Amino acid sequence: MTSSTSGGGRTDGSWSLHVLAEVLAAFSVDDPAAVQRVVERVAEAVDAEVVVVVQSGQVTASVGVDQVAQTALLTATSMRPPILALPTGVPDRPGTLPGLCLCWSPLDGEDVMVVGRFGEAFDVEERSLLRAMGRSMALSLRAVAAVDAERRARDELDRALVAATHRASHDQLTGLPARDLVLESIDHRLESLDESERERLCVFFLDVDRFKQVNDAHGHAIGDQFLVALAHRIRSTAGTGDLVGRLAGDEFVVVGSCPSLEAAEARAAAILRVLVDPLDIDGRLIMPSVSIGISRGARSDDAESLVDDADLAMYRAKQSGRGRVVVFDPALRHTAEERAAIESDLRQALRGPDEFRCFFQPVIELASMRPVGFEALVRWAHPTRGLVPPDDFIPVAEETGQIVDIDARMLRSACARLAEWRRRPGCERLTVSVNASARTFADPLLPSRVAEALDLSGIPSNALFLEITESVMMDEGAGNGETMQRLVDLGVRLVVDDFGTGYSSLRYLKQFPVAVLKVDRSFVSQLGQNREDEAIVESIVGLAGSLGLTVTAEGVETQQQLDRLLELECSYGQGYLFGRPQSADDTAESVLPAADVPS
Repeated sequence: MTSSTSGGGRTDGSWSLHVLAEVLAAFSVDDPAAVQRVVERVAEAVDAEVVVVVQSGQVTASVGVDQVAQTALLTATSMRPPILALPTGVPDRPGTLPGLCLCWSPLDGEDVMVVGRFGEAFDVEERSLLRAMGRSMALSLRAVAAVDAERRARDELDRALVAATHRASHDQLTGLPARDLVLESIDHRLESLDESERERLCVFFLDVDRFKQVNDAHGHAIGDQFLVALAHRIRSTAGTGDLVGRLAGDEFVVVGSCPSLEAAEARAAAILRVLVDPLDIDGRLIMPSVSIGISRGARSDDAESLVDDADLAMYRAKQSGRGRVVVFDPALRHTAEERAAIESDLRQALRGPDEFRCFFQPVIELASMRPVGFEALVRWAHPTRGLVPPDDFIPVAEETGQIVDIDARMLRSACARLAEWRRRPGCERLTVSVNASARTFADPLLPSRVAEALDLSGIPSNALFLEITESVMMDEGAGNGETMQRLVDLGVRLVVDDFGTGYSSLRYLKQFPVAVLKVDRSFVSQLGQNREDEAIVESIVGLAGSLGLTVTAEGVETQQQLDRLLELECSYGQGYLFGRPQSADDTAESVLPAADVPS
């Protein structure tokens, strides 16, 4: 090929500039295929049969060569010979080929564009043109690389933003939508639905029962796996268009459509059936239990209210025994507001010394009908509500942990009052029982607080009884066994309250240093009327005798009950038949005289 043939008869330098301009016009930094188009234009410009662009030791664009020929050209790159015999042909020339005349045009560094044709070497003008093309191509390739790098960086940033948005809106443990995304999705549904569709919108608020015990018993790693498995089960219950999310901790939500309230309750029951099957987590068999609250879109204008309503219903389900389904009712809102007010008032009351009072109910020795001690019971003298019944504030105090402070106050007050009474003639052997909630018993400072109350009051340690429930006695994971032993080492005696209503076994009664069993009032109330309850009381009295324990019957209200307890040889009794809880002053006036027994 000569300049006169390829340039259409032009022999001056304008031919090279014209061809160079045409080749560079093929470049486009926005088109990934631009380099390949440029290579094709180069081949056309100089009647070449082979063009190969080598960058960083790799062929990035080529014309007229197969893979084997590319490898041969790459091998020759270091020597850059003017003629190369290829071992195999280009696609349209199979077999042995004559020498390929080459022109090597440097790009950047070791990068090169090699142009070849068979038979006719490149003349001076063509070589000059190809070198100019190489220099221009190097600049263009840099631009393409820069734009490509910018594009990749932008794509990577976009992917990072998408991933960050997903992480921010989804729970990292289960992969479910998190609270903010759940609320946003519900709000969107509420805005897009008509009135009849909103009535069908239901929120199912799911909370795992006793999840803390799973963590305490098996560790947080197993607890996390348990939640992941439970989330998978919850997802399996979802229908088309349903939303499943994790709100926090062990709280999940399912949002879907149900044609009626009955259908919503049926669906919640179906969810429970799926979730209660045992889960094998790393070889540990865990029995799930879930409480569900339901709210419906017709009652709420926004997602926050709808979820809060379902949460309140779930809370009532837990209060009703767990593993249940409760539908939101507006009365629950009033109950929640009342509970919040009590919690706030409790916090305020605990800042002062005067609102919590010790009331005392006598414990009677049934054989002599004389009081031998008292149970100290807390009463709250609210400045505006008056005397608040324990059932109205004790559950709130237990849930919030405020009960620990209340129990500590009752312990100090009861010990101080007993010390005062024991100084009376004939009252030297009186005792007092103080309740210790599960929260209080789990407090590692309890033994030191008891020791301090004994020291401050001066009463002997065997004059103090601490009352605990069966569940506290059985909760080995909380370290309660060690706490019981430390208390007994102080000389304090332990009472199992409401005995018979829990699940304690003989092993626990034998294992732990318990002194007294208190028969629950639900059994005592049926004495003389229900043979089964009588049999239970008789069994408890017999069991206690065999183990060397004392029995106190709670809730004695009638002479018939007292007579039956005497027949069963029950040692002690407590109830309205003997006296209602009274203030310390009223107790000193009405009960203590009956305790005056000559030494």
